[in-house]
Amino acid sequence: MGAVETAQRVLDWVARPAGNVPNGTLWKAARLADPPPDVVRRLAEITWRSNAVRGMGNPPFGEAARVGLGGVLLAAVIGGRDHPEPAMMIANSLVRTRSRLPDATARHAVVLPALRGVPSWQGVEGLPDLLLRASPLTAVLHHPPGDPDSSEYRAVQERVAELVTRPHGRAVVVGTLAECDSDVRVLGWRAYLLNQWLRHGELDLVRDVYATAWLRHGKAWARQIGQALRWEGKPTPVMKATGAYWAAAERVDLGRTRPVARGYDSALRLVHRYRTWRGR
Repeated sequence: MGAVETAQRVLDWVARPAGNVPNGTLWKAARLADPPPDVVRRLAEITWRSNAVRGMGNPPFGEAARVGLGGVLLAAVIGGRDHPEPAMMIANSLVRTRSRLPDATARHAVVLPALRGVPSWQGVEGLPDLLLRASPLTAVLHHPPGDPDSSEYRAVQERVAELVTRPHGRAVVVGTLAECDSDVRVLGWRAYLLNQWLRHGELDLVRDVYATAWLRHGKAWARQIGQALRWEGKPTPVMKATGAYWAAAERVDLGRTRPVARGYDSALRLVHRYRTWRGR
């Protein structure tokens, strides 16, 4: 099995996720520059499906451009994660290439399921952040590499500001940020964005995220919030991150501006408790 076959196995897994994310070798990696037609078709299929589910439009975000092979190379990197040196080298080559939006959606369609599906990156701890650097749309819709004080966070924030001006961009960003999640880094990134929007007067974006969160995902959020409210003792990182995510809600008067999103009182109670947790 070579690099192309490894990429094919990962793309097949993304198309129909079941069990563990496949792995393989990265032998004959040069063949990734000209993969067989069935590999290219598989990438096109999962990209189209991902774009449709997210409502990115056709062409995605109004930009008609050719989808490159970045998704195929990233599939090989993910499958070849047990071979750190060639995997990191291929991923680094993609970080250095600018990705147009249609190609960025293909990379995202491959990278996001892998980030969620690989239980451990032991031995290649730096690879997930490298995948995020190579997949700029995943850095926007999942979380950026680095930490909130880094230049990478600020760069991705600028990317978000540009994306919301594009066709379908605002709806995709709002809809994604509204989803219930228990990943601390994802919640941290969303809290960061919501607070930045609050600080810069983008109040309708903040309101739309929270209203969409409660209207579309209210049951999931209610469970996560309820667990935190019932907890006694030191809060878990997820509880604190959930409180941080909802913190901006008490400053945008959702009851008056988005009355359709009713029943989020428990979220505001969690915010009040979160204020007492911050020093713990």
